[in-house]
Amino acid sequence: MFNRALTAAEVQSMQISPSGTTEGGNIAWYKCDEEDGTTLSDASPNSRDAGIVAATEGDASLWTPTYPGYLAALPEDTVLRLGPPRWAVYGGDKDTNTWAPWYTQHKIMRGLLDAYYNTDNKQALDVVTKMADWAYLALTRGDKNHPDYKGNLTRDDLNYMWDLYIAGEFGGVNGVFPEIYDLTGDAEHLDTAKAFDNRESLFGAAVQDDDILVVTPDKIPGRRRQARLHANTHVPQFIGYLRVFEYSGEQDYFDAARNFYHWVVPHREFASGGVGGSYPGSNTNAELFQNRDNIANAIAKDGAETCTTYNMLKLARNLFLHEHNATYMDNYERGLFNMIPGSRADTSNTANPQLTYFQPLTPGSNRNYGNTGTCCGGSGLESHTKYQETVYFRTADNSALWINLFVPTVLTWTEKGFTVSQETEFPRGDTVKVTMDGNGQLDVNL
Repeated sequence: MFNRALTAAEVQSMQISPSGTTEGGNIAWYKCDEEDGTTLSDASPNSRDAGIVAATEGDASLWTPTYPGYLAALPEDTVLRLGPPRWAVYGGDKDTNTWAPWYTQHKIMRGLLDAYYNTDNKQALDVVTKMADWAYLALTRGDKNHPDYKGNLTRDDLNYMWDLYIAGEFGGVNGVFPEIYDLTGDAEHLDTAKAFDNRESLFGAAVQDDDILVVTPDKIPGRRRQARLHANTHVPQFIGYLRVFEYSGEQDYFDAARNFYHWVVPHREFASGGVGGSYPGSNTNAELFQNRDNIANAIAKDGAETCTTYNMLKLARNLFLHEHNATYMDNYERGLFNMIPGSRADTSNTANPQLTYFQPLTPGSNRNYGNTGTCCGGSGLESHTKYQETVYFRTADNSALWINLFVPTVLTWTEKGFTVSQETEFPRGDTVKVTMDGNGQLDVNL
């Protein structure tokens, strides 16, 4: 564990030896070479030993996988029980309930893909491909070892799963399978991505641009969905749908993502770029979507959930790559500057990540920091490592440059022979100086 971002060369060096060229983590270094006991020793000078939580608590049979390729810190059973015949719901009973198990799969698979892309780690690709093979079986054959098993999962079964509050939350896992399809050529992975389509109560409406994020109880589509949908459950789904479009060419997936985005922006987004709030008299959960065009009435002490903004930024960025519409970047800038930097406390802490879950909106409210193990704690750790990723874009033919954000930066464009720098104090100041050094023609879009 480090207190800085490692270079690509440093990451690659650790494929050769445990510490590579880094001399080990300067926060903590767990070699995980203990042969017994419940302690992981810290090999750094900081003596931050860690405890091992027993992974076989409860029935050991839960840890025997039904299909090969499963990888997670939760028993495979917590995933399979979401579907038939048990239809597990969200709750705290570890033996019968489940809690967004596909969300966890997404984070692990996304990390493995990134490890492959950024360091050419072939083992990471092999592991994530086997996880994808497992996912295909889990979503087609299902819980086959259960005594009440009736046969393969149907489209109707899948729709019923994804309509379930929290338990059916799958993050953006549908976005990793098209990439694995592209890397392997195995069309089953694209089928797996489409298995996550929420076709009973949301996907079709998004294709038709029929805003049903909030409906009255007598008009609820689907058998298990809520009248008011949970924001951060659904935003990453549409990031995934956009990825399906990119690798399949099926227009419905692009239309669904674009229409959904415009249901939220500007109709449900605060000036800060946050989404959520509480609608008096009908909604006291600030994680849910507010009524369309009723933003002022939804301002609440809890305010906006940070990782909903994290995902809305991703969706805006990816739509911009297709449409080159500057309004996407305007909104990206709004959410980035208002919601993300302030989501991390300006302090050093080894006990928790010091990140916000909600960012309050009412006068006199203050942020609370912490969030070990929450969704906002995880996405928040990532957010503060990638401020640079959207400042500049180039066209595929290298003929044009987009300056999307006004951030003090230096871009060295070696292939084009240009260096571009920005000097600015934005948003505290209202001027920016852009200096370009190079020869030749270059179209620049601000």
